[in-house]
Amino acid sequence: MKCGPDYEEMDLVCATSTGGFIKPTYLRTVFNRIIERSKIKKISFHGLRHTHATLLLQAGVHPKVVQERLGHRSIQTTLDIYSHIIPGIQEIAATSIQRSLYGKKEKKPENVVSMTKK
Repeated sequence: MKCGPDYEEMDLVCATSTGGFIKPTYLRTVFNRIIERSKIKKISFHGLRHTHATLLLQAGVHPKVVQERLGHRSIQTTLDIYSHIIPGIQEIAATSIQRSLYGKKEKKPENVVSMTKK
């Protein structure tokens, strides 16, 4: 905003103060410096993308939203890469079908075998 009309909007994730491209070597240097100062586990810049997706899915954000944020063409791509980290996905499915068939979980007939892993 300080640049006013001199700012070149190019819809970049990381841009210079005037909107232009940042050289990858400069971005890597600055990123690594920030990682060192923060004393967190070293991660690649691209690793931020995976961390972002993982944290969203673990927090229960719908995979379609994650797919859109990552820019995947298909939700299948997102699910192929990240479905293993969606917490309790099999248990959720089993509980959902159980509730559909029998109502509340507590009213399950005793002769019905649970489909969830232990």
